[in-house]
Amino acid sequence: MIKHFNKNLPAFSLLEVLIVTTIFFAIAIITLPFSIGQLQESRSDAVLKDLRSALFLIEQDAYTRKNNSAYGIAFFSDHYIEFSGPSLATATEQNSVSVTGSTRFSDYSFGGSNEVNFVAGSFRPTSSGSVVISDGKNSYRLSVSSQGLISYTIL
Repeated sequence: MIKHFNKNLPAFSLLEVLIVTTIFFAIAIITLPFSIGQLQESRSDAVLKDLRSALFLIEQDAYTRKNNSAYGIAFFSDHYIEFSGPSLATATEQNSVSVTGSTRFSDYSFGGSNEVNFVAGSFRPTSSGSVVISDGKNSYRLSVSSQGLISYTIL
């Protein structure tokens, strides 16, 4: 049995499909740079938030005298090291955390050192200071005050 198709059914022509597809591709090409920029910004923002949380947890561990030890963080250009003990050189435990992508630390200064230390039983660091977190596009300054307050500013 041969079926006959009705040629009067509504349908899209090939030209209409091509025009709509071209419009979608144009929109995708225009929005792609903005999407990549947002992704990069969210990465450096994530590093900032992770570091801020790490500092807060280390401050809490020192205050509660966890393992009856002091705690601190040492900064390097592409990673930081969380440690327990009065300094990185005499640390009993260490945990190295690398940052991803082009994010880097710079201008770290905590009383002439690259370490911020919290004495056991205290919220206050042995020295206050700051570190700059940058990915080439966005920069933040993370500061630890002499009172132990952790804050950041957008540069």
